[in-house]
Amino acid sequence: HDIERDVFSFLEDYPDMGFYFAKFPDQTFDISINNLDYSLFGKCWSGYFLTDEKGCVVLFQNKEKHFSDSDFIYTNNSLPYFLKSYSLFMSGIFLLKANREIFLEMSSEVSSSLVEKISLFDKPAAEETNFWGIISYLIDDCGIKINIPVSKYIESDRFQPNS
Repeated sequence: HDIERDVFSFLEDYPDMGFYFAKFPDQTFDISINNLDYSLFGKCWSGYFLTDEKGCVVLFQNKEKHFSDSDFIYTNNSLPYFLKSYSLFMSGIFLLKANREIFLEMSSEVSSSLVEKISLFDKPAAEETNFWGIISYLIDDCGIKINIPVSKYIESDRFQPNS
């Protein structure tokens, strides 16, 4: 097995949004849903990332977080394309963090850039009803977490209200 070609070793967790991934190929789980076989390799706040028998990546949605009526949302054509899309997403997150003073103004630009770049190599993935299109909408709508929420400060007794 070629370590440099192991996509899992490049996927960084992003706990603020509930993104967690297998770090090694032997950490994936084979599962069957509706008599179809999948390999589970990660999760986020809204569901589980699976590869199907053709190698396509889909999100199997949590029941509480449905983006659509379907249990599955198309994510990418392949695991390498998922890595590329996720990396573009994370670069957008860090761009927003670097420009936090103008977060509201930057979010639309980052959102548009994400879907434009993804559509260059996996056009269906960037459509608004698919995973990265939904993520783009969340970025544009400022629904993406880029820092520790105030509730965490309060829970840790670090929050000091202004006097």
